[in-house]
Amino acid sequence: MTEDLLSKTRLLIEKSAFSQQLSEFCMWLQAERYSVWTTHLHVLRLEQTLPMMRAAGPAELLGSNDLISAFDSNQGPPTRRKYVAATRRAYTRFLRSCGRLRDDMANDRFSALLRAYDRHLLDLRGLSESSRVHHALTVSAFLAHAVGAQQQLSAITQIDVERFVARRSKEVSRHSMQHVIAHLRAFLRYCRDHGHIGLVPV
Repeated sequence: MTEDLLSKTRLLIEKSAFSQQLSEFCMWLQAERYSVWTTHLHVLRLEQTLPMMRAAGPAELLGSNDLISAFDSNQGPPTRRKYVAATRRAYTRFLRSCGRLRDDMANDRFSALLRAYDRHLLDLRGLSESSRVHHALTVSAFLAHAVGAQQQLSAITQIDVERFVARRSKEVSRHSMQHVIAHLRAFLRYCRDHGHIGLVPV
């Protein structure tokens, strides 16, 4: 741990039950040239979120669905939701950089669809890995929250889509919401074109 952190950041890490995870995340943030204040806020929000994760050990794998669920539980007042989302994105990048981000598509019941969609984004649209990851996060959240555990994708309605959009609009900034809508529209269009749904995209 370098000495140019805020004293309260060091104290937070030292006293936390997740000190190793916070310390590693903190060092990654510094290497990525986050400011000391932004680093403190990210570490603080992660420390509040880690207890909600099913696999929070320093060497355990975490999946995008785990992150979405845990950080959604730590949203709090609407005014801080976009900041919590920013911490989730930073932590996701950190996990990917150290090989701790699990491929949720491997075990998800929609794994074949998600893999085919990812290939579509790569082969036909030429999207970068970073762009495809952001698409995957939106789509995973949509499938987790808009499609019930026993529900088939083909059974979703326009109301299901609208409820998901309304929910996400309360969790992210207006700018981020534009990306969510674009991701969702592209995915629903793909599903319609391939016969998975009969919905008109949002």
